[in-house]
Amino acid sequence: DLLLSKTTAHRRTHMMTDSMFDFPFEPYDVQLQFARSLKQTLKDGMVAVFESPTGTGKSMSIICGALAWLRDREQGVNVEVSAEEETAADEPDWVSEHVEQQKAQQAVNLASSLLQKRTHMLKRANRCKSRVKADSVKTFGSPMRRLKSSCDVVPEEELLLDDFHYQFSQKNKEGSIIELKRQLADEFDPDASQSEDENAAVSLDSLPWQIVFCSRTQSQLLQFSHELRKVLSAKQVETEHGGISPISVVSFASRRYTCINPQVKSLGNVASMNDRCKDLLQKTPKRRKIDDKAQGGTGTKGTSSIAGCKFYSKDSIRGVRDVILTELLDIEEVVSFGADRQSCPYFAVRSALSSQVCQFVMLPYNALLHNKTRESLDVRLDKRTVIILDEAHNIIDTVNEVHSTRVHIAQVLVVMSAVESYIERYESKLHPRNLFYLRQLLIVLKRLKEFAERQGEDRAYKADDFSFEAKIDNVNLFTLCSFIEQSRLSNKLLGFVDVQYEGNGRESRRSGVHAVVAFLDSLTHSISDCRVIYTVQKAPDGNIETAKCAIKIILLNPSAVFTPIAERAKSVVLAGGTMSPRNDLYARLLCDIDGSRLNTFSCGHVVPSENVMVTILTSGPSGQEFDFRFESRSTHVQIDEAGMALCNLCRVVPNGMIVFFPSYRFLDEFYERLASTKALERIATVKTVLREAQDGSTEALLASYSESSLTSGAILFAVIGGRLSEGINFNDALGRAVVVIGLPYPSTHNIETAEILKYVCESVDSARAREFVEDTCMKAVNQSIGRCIRHRADYAGIYLLDRRYDQTRIRRKLPAWLHEMVQTRTFGATMRETAEFFRRMSASV
Repeated sequence: DLLLSKTTAHRRTHMMTDSMFDFPFEPYDVQLQFARSLKQTLKDGMVAVFESPTGTGKSMSIICGALAWLRDREQGVNVEVSAEEETAADEPDWVSEHVEQQKAQQAVNLASSLLQKRTHMLKRANRCKSRVKADSVKTFGSPMRRLKSSCDVVPEEELLLDDFHYQFSQKNKEGSIIELKRQLADEFDPDASQSEDENAAVSLDSLPWQIVFCSRTQSQLLQFSHELRKVLSAKQVETEHGGISPISVVSFASRRYTCINPQVKSLGNVASMNDRCKDLLQKTPKRRKIDDKAQGGTGTKGTSSIAGCKFYSKDSIRGVRDVILTELLDIEEVVSFGADRQSCPYFAVRSALSSQVCQFVMLPYNALLHNKTRESLDVRLDKRTVIILDEAHNIIDTVNEVHSTRVHIAQVLVVMSAVESYIERYESKLHPRNLFYLRQLLIVLKRLKEFAERQGEDRAYKADDFSFEAKIDNVNLFTLCSFIEQSRLSNKLLGFVDVQYEGNGRESRRSGVHAVVAFLDSLTHSISDCRVIYTVQKAPDGNIETAKCAIKIILLNPSAVFTPIAERAKSVVLAGGTMSPRNDLYARLLCDIDGSRLNTFSCGHVVPSENVMVTILTSGPSGQEFDFRFESRSTHVQIDEAGMALCNLCRVVPNGMIVFFPSYRFLDEFYERLASTKALERIATVKTVLREAQDGSTEALLASYSESSLTSGAILFAVIGGRLSEGINFNDALGRAVVVIGLPYPSTHNIETAEILKYVCESVDSARAREFVEDTCMKAVNQSIGRCIRHRADYAGIYLLDRRYDQTRIRRKLPAWLHEMVQTRTFGATMRETAEFFRRMSASV
């Protein structure tokens, strides 16, 4: 009781001191502001947008703020009391205090129990680490022959469809999900042999608090895990079995990054890898007779396994899982550890992810945002889970992309041909039910082909209207997709394709199978806020090339996906270096969330204002106004004026300089015009000229640019929204200036953009549609600007070439930390102040 009284007193007087955030270094003021606000946001269960400019240490601020919140939860500090547990206003104080003490004690007990479980895991992990590394030549687990490569001939019996049970497809959706998850648990869960007590259902209050961190790419997650280690490595907890990480951290990655089976990994395509892996992991491996002499042996006859993966062993996977949950390993270290012991890293990570001791999870976006993927991975989504989405400036596009599928008519034709050949080859051996659904699939594919042949222009349809127009509305696509899944048609058809087609055409046929199956599955799950887009591809002579045309399902309302996630989780934070402008975010993504839960945090930059020069240039050296609207930007007058401006700026800007254009097409036109007028030669006398190609090698380009920037100087022509406009650091000498030519407004003639605008007009208002166009444009501009100024001592000039940047509504959509620095200057003044700026900065270094 005395201990609890002291805990309660501490909780009441607990303040967010700087030391509680455990920064491994002296933090910037903006980092402390960020961490404090994040901790409070998570505690209050808010849905918030956090903006911290690149170079301000955002990742470390996220880590320290989130870990401080987690520590409070586990120590019972500032514990929340649910509405049901709140006492009436006339209750004595001691009653309220007793309720708080109970909740605090529960939190402490749970943390203690969690440590005990992980300590027991540590004992098993130590045994796993002490094993001698497996000989790479020997197989692991039960004896089996060397796995066939993807190009080996598949036995005919392996290509026949599994039985399809019609009753299964008629189950309600909830029942189907439960059945599928049970099957996954039976087949793939390494802990399926755990005791009944371990597998028993648990209450939410008995689960640990969990932080789910998501980012766009695996490299970003890897970098974040290294930052997390800087904070946690010094806090190792000593137990009877040795040191253990202070919290359990799990980083998930797909089979593309974690599979160590060469025969699966060599497939390259993730969908093919998933299919091949699942095929290998069938519970009862089939066996066939072999003649050893045919394979160069002595003629001994016997049997050989034709299914199974030598890296899949439940005991060894459990050992790797225990190592993951007790040590701080990034995903590359997990893969290396699993490979050393010939134990599957992918399923070890999945087992760790679904364990009841996982506290900090790192996921790629799609693993959280895609419902089917999230459920199959057992990613938690409850009121003891908080979600942090990093690099969230493009979160709307990401949600839409995750829920979009595209199939080209050429792929439909390929799969149609493969199904016809498959039926012709195996008709006499197929079960009548399977043959019936194969022919139904063939009907759907033929009608998609006929639909494409009737189209003469881009069109958009609601899902039901598309089914009617394509004349597939009389086919039960739900049952057909259930047949495809349960009979494992994709796997069988891929095997058949491998047998029938060898050489260059096989991979395209493989991708066709996956694309068609994904499209049909998406069509069955399409909601009223989806559209089916048909796009026409024309040859140079104007004739339609039907095979190159495509059908795509797009999501118009991202809030339909995001809102259920936000409602189920305790708190959701969208974090980014440049989240401005935010109007579109609130209008399209957060529109259905209770306004009382919404919050915003934005901080300034750590870079002194005198280190940045931001200039809006409305006209060039000759006084010609810069007007890079679509209808005028390709004129010689505009390009020549911009070319003269670049020639002059190159002479006063040292080292590296990046020039961003609205599109690859305009970049090519600009480059060719400068070459024809010799302006490019004049620039080349001062700086090495490099250009981003739409299909070129980014790595080689950046290497050349880096080398030239540090020596003679370089100018790099790139595209807004291209590979160089996001995720690339042009710090210090690599980015002494960023020039943005024009504004990259999305084309309203693009049918996808037109449908989004139409939807926004109908669901919100026409003014919001205009905001959508401007916000889309300025988010891309802001990302390009953010490539320079990467740390406190960095400095650069930013030049915006277009008279429209001087409009108030456009200027206010620039990053907030730049607002006070932005000035509209004449070209003469720009040259004088640029020269002075770089003289001053060079002298101060």
